[in-house]
Amino acid sequence: TENGSTVSTSPNYGFTISDDRIVVANFATNSFVAVKGTYNGLFYDETNGVAPQSSGFFTIAIITKGTFSGSLQVGGNRFSFSGQFDINGKGSKTIIRRNMTSLTVELQLDFSPGSDQITGTVSDGTWTAQLAGYRAVFNSKTNPAPQAGKYTLRIPGGDDSLAQPGGDGFGAVTVDGSGNVKFAGTLGDGTKVTQTTVVSQQGLWPFYASLYSGNGLILGWLTFTNEASDDINGLVGWIKLAQPTAKFYPVGFTNGTEAIGSKYVFTNGIPVLNFSTGQVWLVYGNLPESFTNRIAFGANKVTNLSSNKLSLTLTTSSGLLKGSVVNPATGKAILINGAVLQKQNFGSGTFLGTNQSGRVFFGP
Repeated sequence: TENGSTVSTSPNYGFTISDDRIVVANFATNSFVAVKGTYNGLFYDETNGVAPQSSGFFTIAIITKGTFSGSLQVGGNRFSFSGQFDINGKGSKTIIRRNMTSLTVELQLDFSPGSDQITGTVSDGTWTAQLAGYRAVFNSKTNPAPQAGKYTLRIPGGDDSLAQPGGDGFGAVTVDGSGNVKFAGTLGDGTKVTQTTVVSQQGLWPFYASLYSGNGLILGWLTFTNEASDDINGLVGWIKLAQPTAKFYPVGFTNGTEAIGSKYVFTNGIPVLNFSTGQVWLVYGNLPESFTNRIAFGANKVTNLSSNKLSLTLTTSSGLLKGSVVNPATGKAILINGAVLQKQNFGSGTFLGTNQSGRVFFGP
């Protein structure tokens, strides 16, 4: 009861009134019918910056009566929760974490037509992260996702491989008719990354993976664009906390970089890239100096034209590259991996040195 009025979401409500009272009942529409569904998104501290312990991914399912259930991924852990929104679309939940400070989740639904958005905060009392996500709206039969198809993705490394990985991350992306996104790739220090999520009505992909046993992450909003220069782009933060026993980059690093992707289409008999002669170029990764192998590219096969041995294979079903090249300074083979970007007409990837990673370029 508030200001003489009583609000109830119960289907049955009993009360007693005296003879001199007048009862007025106002029946509101069930707003939750329009916003029910599953929401996916990210949370991170916009004031103090992205950090593994205060950033992550969430998914929330809402049904027509306004109840919700979901999970948070943060610091290598996953926490489930559930609750009830009020008639204004506000919800809150305290998540108890064993041997850790509890998390308070505050949620706000947007009932505006076409918004399909949920916002809020996640806090442990010391830090507060802003939360935002979008509803999954696509259906392969009645509302197919326009982003459906195959893609390749590049996550550039840094230009100082002493301080942070110099290799380029890469991976293969598939989007089905219902907007489900599947990513499998390798970061520029050799770390494997996978994610399954959903693209939003606006073409947004909440990209997130917890790394290094909870001591790092990669996170950012990627956008499917269908532009002349790319088909996916977005800023990502890649963080590794100090791990003294790690072979690669034990002091840790923070790398802000712009991911870029291209739709990948293979047609039998047609080259996936538009050049006939080119180069495979390696730099960083403890090399005393960069070196280049000249190549010919035809029928989607790579032919080495240089004296030091090179073997490089393109997997035409995914656009991924794999092979090895002999280091002319040592005579030892270096394993190389990467992916082609069709719109950019080149490929890139990574290789591992003794305690640093290096970049591979494949193109004209």
